[in-house]
Order: sequence, then C-alpha cells, then structure tokens
Amino acid sequence: MRKVARKINYYCTHASAVVLLVLLLMTVADVFLRFVFNSPIRGSFELTQMLIPLMVYLACAHAHDCGDHVVVDIIYENVPFIAKWILSFIGHLLYLGLMIILSWRLFSLSISVRDTGAFTSQLEIPIWPVLMFGGIAILGYVVSLLFELGAIIFKREVLGNDFG
Repeated sequence: MRKVARKINYYCTHASAVVLLVLLLMTVADVFLRFVFNSPIRGSFELTQMLIPLMVYLACAHAHDCGDHVVVDIIYENVPFIAKWILSFIGHLLYLGLMIILSWRLFSLSISVRDTGAFTSQLEIPIWPVLMFGGIAILGYVVSLLFELGAIIFKREVLGNDFG
C-alpha cells in the first residue's frame, strides 16, 4: 500500500511539473505579447492565481516522501536517538493534523464556492474544481504522513533514517 501511495505521489509531482511548465510558457507569452503587441493574455493573472497553489499541493507529498522538507539539521543531528524519535513523532503528528485540517477546509470551501456559483472575473472559470483538486492532492500528503507516522511508532524509525 505504501508503494502505491508513493507511486501516486510521484505522478502527482509530474502533474505539478506540467503545471509549472504551463505557468512558465504562459508568463513568457504574456510578457512577450504585452511588450511587442501591447496585448497581454486575457486572464493570465487569474490562471496564475489558480495554478500556483495547485502546483504546490501536488508536489507536497512527493517532497515529503523524498525528505525534501526543511529540517534544522544542526540541532537534530546532535541529540540522542530518543530525542530524535520524539521530535519526529511530534513533528509528523503536527504535520498530519495540519494537513487534515487543510484538506478538510479545501473540501468544505470548494463545496460552499460551488453552491454560490463563484467564477473568476475575466475568464469565468469555476473556482470550486481547483479547490476540490487541491484537497485531493493534500490527501496524498496525509496518506504519506500516516505511513511515516506508522514507521516512527511501530519500527522506531526517526526522520533522516531510511524509510524504505
């Protein structure tokens, strides 16, 4: 099950990279068209506002799987194993709680935004699917955190050691 979650997170990261490429190309085209023809891409700011958070949400779980999140190594590396274990446990528990709240809020916000029928101002794109997809992407992070927390509790592993 953990391998399946990691595989899904891996593909979500590729989706995040595609979103980044789209943002890059759109920004370059927008600047070029604005400079050369004095005609920017209509709605590029709206698309950027919607795609950047989605890109981040899609990449969070894979970054966590790879251990790419920020850690204060200077403190962490100089404490005994039990302190590392406690710090890993508390940190993962806090991450898990925060990501569950974030996912829940994204889902509830997407439902309320859908019910109000909110759209972007220029392109009239519905906002709720982006929020819903962000909530789904964060659920991938929650699954990763659950597996990591299980490894910390049952295998007595700590952050920074091989999680498999």
